[in-house]
Amino acid sequence: MHVLKRFRQLKGASLIETIIAIVIISICLLVAFLIYLNVVKQNHSLAYYNAKHKVELLNQMVVEEKNYDNAIYNYKNYSINKEVEVHNEKNTAELKWTIKTKNKIHSIKRIVPYYND
Repeated sequence: MHVLKRFRQLKGASLIETIIAIVIISICLLVAFLIYLNVVKQNHSLAYYNAKHKVELLNQMVVEEKNYDNAIYNYKNYSINKEVEVHNEKNTAELKWTIKTKNKIHSIKRIVPYYND
C-alpha cells in the first residue's frame, strides 16, 4: 500500500512541457533536413573533385617548370583546358583552367609569377 501512495505523488509532464519538447525536436529535424538538402544539392561528381585536384597539381607544375603555353589535358572522365594570359608589366601570368566533366563546365582562375627567361 505504501508503494501505491508514493506512485500517486509522481507528477507527469504537463501539456505545455510536451508541446515545448515537440517544438524543440521539430526544429532539430528541420535543421538536419536543411543541411542534408544543401549537401545533396551541390551535385558535384567524383570526376569534378579529381579534376580540381589535378588542376592544383598542374598549377604547381606551371610555376616550377615555367611552362606558360596553352594546353589541353584529356583524362578518362574529364578534360582540362589551360589558357594563359601574360602580364609583363606586373610579372604575372593569369591561368584560366576550364574543367569539362560529363554534364558541366567549371572555370578556375589563378595568378602565378611570370619569369622572362
